[in-house]
Amino acid sequence: VEYTPLSGIRADEGMQGEEASSSFAPPGGIALNSGALIKPTIPSAEGQSALPNALRTYTVQPGDTASSIASRFNLSLNSILWANNLSALSRLSIGQKITILPTDGVLHRVKKGDTIGRIAALYNANIDQILGFNNLPQNGIISIDDALIIPNGIMKSPPARQATQSLLGRLKQILTPSKRTIPERISGALRFAWPTTANRISQYFSWRHSGIDIAGPQSNKILAAASGTVIISSWQQGYGRTVVIDHGNGYRTRYGHASKLLVGAGEYVQRGEVIAMVGSTGRSTGPHLHFEVVRNGTRINPLQYIR
Repeated sequence: VEYTPLSGIRADEGMQGEEASSSFAPPGGIALNSGALIKPTIPSAEGQSALPNALRTYTVQPGDTASSIASRFNLSLNSILWANNLSALSRLSIGQKITILPTDGVLHRVKKGDTIGRIAALYNANIDQILGFNNLPQNGIISIDDALIIPNGIMKSPPARQATQSLLGRLKQILTPSKRTIPERISGALRFAWPTTANRISQYFSWRHSGIDIAGPQSNKILAAASGTVIISSWQQGYGRTVVIDHGNGYRTRYGHASKLLVGAGEYVQRGEVIAMVGSTGRSTGPHLHFEVVRNGTRINPLQYIR
């Protein structure tokens, strides 16, 4: 494992561009080499560890994935994707440099017109946490091109959505069906669309089965049954690769056993948008979608809500 310095992060006017370096070998034999850190200056004595709010780089090794790198550094997958302008479908190359944040959140490069308040609102973050983590004065003075770490920030529009020509963007354009004319709500009641291009129910909802199983080959798409915010897009025990969407008013839907996830946590999706591909991950006997509707924490029969 190798760490290489990033460009300097502004600490204050007297230290702008100042760089420091340190190296150490923590348990496990992972060699570190960090530089250009946020103030206070990193200790230069060999053998001392880097400060907790240091920004680092990692060189991709054979077998690495974004998920495995996130796990290695105890970060969420989104923190790795957002900091490196990657999507869920991006492939890493051996030798590629990956930015490693010191905490879950977002890396923001200051632009003209930015203020701490605007940046905090952009990422749904806390102003005091931003000031403290980046050692900024209480007046929040920042300069264009400053690199700020936004602790616990959420990127509302993931890089994959911003890059309209990205692989993920093109794939969604191809796979997403045309807009449906059925309204999502009638008289306040939430209505769910059929959640996949497969159509054969292989197992129904019952007291011992928390959803419905819709069988189909892995070429079938999984669709958002209603608009909402993705709160889980990862591996879940038993369910395998899973997406969970929060639709508000106590309603959530779960899509389990996917072969591929096409959205990330924090992303807002529209009704009928492709969010994953049918698979057989987790505890599964064959390719299918396990679909659940949860209302106020209780699983209910999805067929009561599908129109």
